[in-house]
Amino acid sequence: MKTVSIEPKNFKPKHLISLCSTSGPLFIVALLSLFVLSSCSNEDKGVLNDAYAFYNQKNFAAVLAEIDKVLLEDDKNAEAYVLRGNCHLELAKNAYRMNDQFMLVTHYEDASFSFGQAIRLNENSQAAYFGKLTALANITFEEESPVLIQQAKEKFPNANFTFKIFEGIEKNRTGDRVGAITDIKSSIESGRISNDEKSLALRVLASIYMNMENYDAALETLNQAISHNSKDDIAFAMRGELNDMRGMDEDACIDYKRAVDLGYIAKKEMLAYCE
Repeated sequence: MKTVSIEPKNFKPKHLISLCSTSGPLFIVALLSLFVLSSCSNEDKGVLNDAYAFYNQKNFAAVLAEIDKVLLEDDKNAEAYVLRGNCHLELAKNAYRMNDQFMLVTHYEDASFSFGQAIRLNENSQAAYFGKLTALANITFEEESPVLIQQAKEKFPNANFTFKIFEGIEKNRTGDRVGAITDIKSSIESGRISNDEKSLALRVLASIYMNMENYDAALETLNQAISHNSKDDIAFAMRGELNDMRGMDEDACIDYKRAVDLGYIAKKEMLAYCE
């Protein structure tokens, strides 16, 4: 299964979010963990205590092992599936930073399955919808995303500007770049999305501009993203790529170095050309 191209043309695997990144990435994962913790019942938190402890330690193999134990006892535990999906999003983020396309897609598919199970068990889990859409934004499920976006908007009207980001991603996938830009900008300007969601939206918007070869708008948007979150390694990597394409070698090297320092290992090879 292939990844959906929402990054600049010369970028490797796509990661929005990481709708859940720890530093600010599509990986939106830090954001999802907030949803998970706030939506768990006290009973679920108790059963999943060890899994959450390992998650906070970033020991994702141990998280998955603990969740398997929980699901053996109770395969109807929706929160366990949400946490498992969230864990796979974190692992996908790591694969993205290592430029490991096979594991990237594998973890997104596993995340999509886990969040889908959570929705089946608890259709009122906003975290599950958000996670499922995050995974789908990075792999090709052309028919499922629009339906899921509409369902999410109807179920969670207070989060419409969050799900509007996914509408923009879907419009970009189908070639409606103008509509995509409009949707994503409206989310950014609404003042009703979280800091992590804003980081995601800015990166996606910059990606669209780069694919349109509107480099001035892309640079302005990435400057915004970095100003918004100075630890967003993916934004630094994207700006390095943009500066590279524009012939701004010194600026590109500065951005690549910062991206690597923040954890974006795949750009380490570029530093050899900066010496």
